[in-house]
Amino acid sequence: MRSLVLSVVGLALIAGSAHGQISELWDNNAYLRVNTAETGNRIGMDRWEIDGTNHLYNQWFWFRIGDSGPEQRISSLPEFGRSVQDTNEFIDPRPDTFNIRYGSATTYWIDVRFSLTGGAIGSGVSDVLETISVTNNSGTTLPFRFFQYADFDLNNDVVDDAVWINPFNRVWQRDGAMTVSETVVSPPPTASEVNIYPTTINALDDLLPTTLSGASVINDGIRRDYTWAFQWNFDLASGGTFIISKDKLIVPSPAAGALLGIGGLVAVRRRRR
Repeated sequence: MRSLVLSVVGLALIAGSAHGQISELWDNNAYLRVNTAETGNRIGMDRWEIDGTNHLYNQWFWFRIGDSGPEQRISSLPEFGRSVQDTNEFIDPRPDTFNIRYGSATTYWIDVRFSLTGGAIGSGVSDVLETISVTNNSGTTLPFRFFQYADFDLNNDVVDDAVWINPFNRVWQRDGAMTVSETVVSPPPTASEVNIYPTTINALDDLLPTTLSGASVINDGIRRDYTWAFQWNFDLASGGTFIISKDKLIVPSPAAGALLGIGGLVAVRRRRR
């Protein structure tokens, strides 16, 4: 059943599409799902369909306070509120934006916002804007280590062709006729990594602190299940907020070169479970 989602303190009460802990967005030719009911390793954004074809296996966020101890998924924190909304109701009267807040008023908030934009039917194009805000509600400076992990299955195909990260703020992944790209609008990540599933996610989920390797390209002609990740290290003063802005873009590969200046992400993937 579709329902009204009541968000608490700071998130609006908005009519939307959510059942339990699954929130769904639509816009033109695109559909996006964020599944925080999942108890396995796919919790988070786990489906991005364009013209009926899924291109995403999993994307989510991890963090650590300080340089020792393990990372944890942001969804391990108490969920404080969520909402979905329609920002272009006269063009497409379905929800296209999702907000969720984790944390507490005495420690810190982690707010995540996904905004989906679809293209014309049959174009194969879609875009997702993401904003992550970390706010320190405690009385002391907190040394945050924040991570984004992404595992794309372009063309609903577990293995893809290649993946690249430039040293500053962009990643591309390609599979045949499709490319996904991500641009970190601000601030540039402290570290990044491309790898083969499940190396990076296993490191984020183990009991040891993770620092991404800096590996920037896998393009050796072997089709594999590629993943990639970004890391931000920042000391957050009491009362301060750290904001990460990112843009993901999926396009048919012949169009990718013309659109890379906009930013986005070029993804690659494999299916498991």
